[in-house]
Amino acid sequence: MTEEEKWGPSQADVEWTEQHLSSLAQGGVWAPGGTGLTYERTGDKELSLRSITQHPESLGMHDRVIAIIGKTDWDLVEGDYETIDPPLNPMEAQYQQMMQQQEVAARWDCPNEDCQQRLVDMPLEEGRWVDLGQQSALDEEGKVVEVERWIVAIECDACDAVVNLDPQDYGMLGGDELFFRWQAPDSGPVFTTLTREQVVDMVDSGVDGDTCVALGTDTPWGPVPPHMRGTYCLRSYGGEEE
Repeated sequence: MTEEEKWGPSQADVEWTEQHLSSLAQGGVWAPGGTGLTYERTGDKELSLRSITQHPESLGMHDRVIAIIGKTDWDLVEGDYETIDPPLNPMEAQYQQMMQQQEVAARWDCPNEDCQQRLVDMPLEEGRWVDLGQQSALDEEGKVVEVERWIVAIECDACDAVVNLDPQDYGMLGGDELFFRWQAPDSGPVFTTLTREQVVDMVDSGVDGDTCVALGTDTPWGPVPPHMRGTYCLRSYGGEEE
């Protein structure tokens, strides 16, 4: 018997999956990193396979997802999905997956059933990054690990409902320009990640050292979102440089 045939979901796998799926908005995408799989929440307790890469690792991971879902009260629908031939170039594979996810994200509606506002049309630039602390998650091998959990809270400008987005989903909706921009809590400054070329230009122009800052784990306004740590940023208040 192979290791794959011996594998069975643990209680931690099941609990994490239920928690993660429940946190997805209707139409929200779950794309386990590096697996070549894309799922969409299509109902109250329904998950639909949207795409799968024709590769043994993707097929094996999908079998694991089926096994985990089978231990919950969710339904997994496999009737209408796209089969993708794996590109020879890993960068091209990553790009294709991102484009597919963005196509799905463009159709997401406000979770308020009485509101038809599309998430992509909401004021995404006003999103608030919220630290939920350490929580369990599945790694690329389907094992439960402890990771920091963050969400981005968006307020619908049509009905005032608050939409809690997974950071990956926020990045798909807003693009890199918003994803690499962090408004610190309590009216703190805005930190915008600079490219290498921008850093060189600002240093050469003699910019104030307090205007361009390197971010670590924490600031006086609270913890820094993980993807912003180790970046060199422009610090501004209300859209204006210090």
